[in-house]
Amino acid sequence: MYSFKFPRLLLCLWLITLLSLISSTESAPTYSAHYCFNTTLFTANGTYQTNLNLVLSSLTSNSTDNNGFHNASAGGNTPDENVVSGLFLCRGDVNTTVCQDCVAAAKQELLRRCPLNKAAIIWYDECLLRYSNESIFATINEVPGIDLVSTDNIAEAETDRFNAVLANAMNSLATKASNSDSGKKFATEEDEVTSSKKLYSLGQCTPDLTV
Repeated sequence: MYSFKFPRLLLCLWLITLLSLISSTESAPTYSAHYCFNTTLFTANGTYQTNLNLVLSSLTSNSTDNNGFHNASAGGNTPDENVVSGLFLCRGDVNTTVCQDCVAAAKQELLRRCPLNKAAIIWYDECLLRYSNESIFATINEVPGIDLVSTDNIAEAETDRFNAVLANAMNSLATKASNSDSGKKFATEEDEVTSSKKLYSLGQCTPDLTV
């Protein structure tokens, strides 16, 4: 049995493993999934929506920052039902134009799919965007999560080898991403499963998390 000994990176916001790493071009962002938290709804055109619009405006305005991450809040300094916190995280290897386009698309799509939800998150291949009525800054969240399934299959005879390579890759990514010198907490890895098949992996945390 192979042990996945992840440090705290296991609980970071974003950790994706693919059999083929998709490189982004400056085309339309690629939607992956979204999640609308159904705990509470807000009233249309009320104070919460006003604060949400302020947060989303701040996020889109700062989506050209080179670090590919920004968080913002609105609604006062003390917790109340109208405080909104939001953040975006762009994949560590995309440029500022791709990041800006993805955040803009994520904002519009999330408002369309979760129109009155006080908390929601959306994932694209190039970025994620999230907002909530609870604090989400420098916080480890395991829920919600999504599963992305590769279309490539591993032959039964290669399963043990694949699992061993995968375990080592995840542990290596956890260390490299959490200790990244770039400040983005982003890392990639390429490993050989067989002579004809490779495993491409990437891992990323929000930069506001501590190691």
